[in-house]
Amino acid sequence: MPLPHRPLAAGGARDPNRSTMAAKSNEQEGIKQEDRLSVLPDHLLLNILDRLEIMHEVVRTSVLSKRWRHLTGLHSRIVLDVLHFEPENDDDSEFTLDDLVQSNNKVIQATKSILAHTSQDTVTFLYMRFYLREESIDIVRAIDDALARREFTKVEFVFKTEVSDMTCTDGDMLMYGRRFMRFFDACPRAFSALKELSIQNLTLGKSDIPNVLRTCKKLEYLSLDNCDAGVRSVLQIKHPQLTELRIGSCCFERVELVCLPRLEHLSCETWMTSKDYPVFFGYICSGATDTIQVTATQPMARLLNSADSLVIQPLTTWIWISSAKG
Repeated sequence: MPLPHRPLAAGGARDPNRSTMAAKSNEQEGIKQEDRLSVLPDHLLLNILDRLEIMHEVVRTSVLSKRWRHLTGLHSRIVLDVLHFEPENDDDSEFTLDDLVQSNNKVIQATKSILAHTSQDTVTFLYMRFYLREESIDIVRAIDDALARREFTKVEFVFKTEVSDMTCTDGDMLMYGRRFMRFFDACPRAFSALKELSIQNLTLGKSDIPNVLRTCKKLEYLSLDNCDAGVRSVLQIKHPQLTELRIGSCCFERVELVCLPRLEHLSCETWMTSKDYPVFFGYICSGATDTIQVTATQPMARLLNSADSLVIQPLTTWIWISSAKG
């Protein structure tokens, strides 16, 4: 049986409006069938979004409907972690560089999309973990721009490198250090909002960390992992707000805690110099507590000019230093 011919427009040509009308009909039908959640008022949808713990789930909801799309920019807690965007490997095989790049690009796009929103509502918490790649400066720029129009209560940056600390060469560390400082120089407003900062595998200039600390006036937590400032470098730290300092696998010849009036916890892990914990305490008396908790992975051999008493709990790595009172 021959197939029926489709109706033709006048003059024998096919009707050009027919396919357009069908497309509009399908679109209207799709709108009618939009998920029931999307008809809820904004404040209820935001409440649902706030209950999603992993931000990439929130990002996925924005694909579901146009109603959801603008709501991601109103979210009060923003957690964008590159680890949440990495592909799932059933065979536990290691990720390739392409995998890491794609995951990082997803974080970049999500950050730009969410923070481009014109909302002026306060962001109570912003957590960013991403790879220290050249294109990642778009993340920091997006945050820097958003800070010009919105208030952020707490901001945390965790910079990761594609190369692990076990395989990171001196050349890699120098490259990452220069890249980090380019980010810092380009977006000082973003860094000035930080309350927590974690960096790894960086060789920095002698004045870089002091400059970063001067800009990051709100900083309460600082983690340095496999970092240095050149051969036999001395790290001097002074900051009015810092309460917790972690130094892991670093190669500083000496660390001088010049002035940390709010310091409560110091963690020293796997010291990488010839000296046994060459840490010198300056003014460290805390307004919140009279003791400082020091976590060490090996005995601390050199102590320190401001401690008037030292208690080491047997068979543990917890050391309590009671600071001297004037």
